[in-house]
Amino acid sequence: MSLFVDIPRESSKKIRSIRSEMKKIGLANYKKKLDDLIIEDPDFLDPYVYRINMHRLNDNHAEVIALTEKAALKAKEILGKSRWDKIAHHPNNHHIIEALVSEALLDWEDEQEDDALQKLNWLYDHLELDEKGCHYMALAIENDINREDFFKEFPFSDKDRLTKLSIWAKQFN
Repeated sequence: MSLFVDIPRESSKKIRSIRSEMKKIGLANYKKKLDDLIIEDPDFLDPYVYRINMHRLNDNHAEVIALTEKAALKAKEILGKSRWDKIAHHPNNHHIIEALVSEALLDWEDEQEDDALQKLNWLYDHLELDEKGCHYMALAIENDINREDFFKEFPFSDKDRLTKLSIWAKQFN
């Protein structure tokens, strides 16, 4: 089985530095640094995802859609440059996985459950390790649980999220 691993990116080091400075430099400068990083390395997708999350918090849905579509398209272009069976659980792939999960979550948010389900199932089938819980998000959609309720119960920030999801999923067996 061949595993996809993206190239190492200098931008991944820069994004850590930018994120650690966020409180010191202020929101406007943080946004500018993310935008500069997008220009510097348009195939590094973490700045897109961070901007998507910022726009989501500010209820700027048009920007969420635009950036999500751009990031997902770039992720698919990167993946399309080689032949592989699975996307490796590897730090170089984090930004690609985040962009594709963001696309599925946008569909779920916009009540396009069939599209979200298709994307989450594709991710589940193609990830070496389902570290984001794509399988569980798909299960929630299949059982008519809305996105907001799901993430109130199982936020990405919860370090025990996957364990809690595993216990939760047993009710559907």
